[in-house]
Amino acid sequence: MYKRFTAVALTVLALAALAAAQDKPAGCQKKQKAGCDKARAAQCQDKADKCQDQAKKDCCSKKGKQGCDKKKGKCGDVSCTGEQVGYKGVKFPRLAYMVGDERIGCPKTAAKLAKEKNVAIRYVVGDQVFDEKPAALAAQTEVLEDFLGSILSVKYAVGDKCVGCPQAAEQMARQAGTSVKYRLGSFVFDDQPTAEQAAAKARQAADAVEMKVDNGDVTRYKVGKLVTTSKTIASYQLAIERIKAALDALESAGGKQVALAGGGCGGKGAKRQCSSGAKNKCGMGAKKP
Repeated sequence: MYKRFTAVALTVLALAALAAAQDKPAGCQKKQKAGCDKARAAQCQDKADKCQDQAKKDCCSKKGKQGCDKKKGKCGDVSCTGEQVGYKGVKFPRLAYMVGDERIGCPKTAAKLAKEKNVAIRYVVGDQVFDEKPAALAAQTEVLEDFLGSILSVKYAVGDKCVGCPQAAEQMARQAGTSVKYRLGSFVFDDQPTAEQAAAKARQAADAVEMKVDNGDVTRYKVGKLVTTSKTIASYQLAIERIKAALDALESAGGKQVALAGGGCGGKGAKRQCSSGAKNKCGMGAKKP
């Protein structure tokens, strides 16, 4: 009698568990990895943390999604390998990886796919493809240095749009019924003189970041917390640290951090605006993006 009662009880519990699982959204199913976004994670109740963990992993998908929950995932500025990929609202230009004919954003995903296909990883910087990572890092360092120059070039913002030509910005502002702001990276200033002063301070802060060299038995290079025997890697890190120092200085100068929609103050967009009808009117005030 006892055994029969136990068997019935276990069956009832099993059916109840199955019904509860079916009531869960798809993102909470153990075998279902997709769909663990913030909205579904909120419905997961006791499994919310697991959904958030999956949302964090999704940041490192092939498409390089950055849609993690910031409270749990916290990977908006950190890649799947822990690499710094952004700072204070600015996303850094990054290496991409080629495995066969497939371009991938995450190095972990690229390494896994390369192992499966038994092929070598190639490295992409802009429209250049490199077989060796040191050469790619050297090229990427130059990209980051140019990126710093772009951040420190005052551009003209109207709402979430940004151009390099003041006349184009004034026309946009009239049409929108608002005023022109002055943007440096992810920071905006109300007047141009303040923005120009902030840019000068940010340049000084960036230039103050240096690479230290220890010429012992083995030459070592130190940049921030990084210590390496590779000057190429140290130079790459130096470029990143200089961008961070510049952004810190812009914030200290009173800049208001704003969201960069679709990349925000992109140089290409600024060029198009300035090369349109306002091209011949852009005098000394126009900054090259």
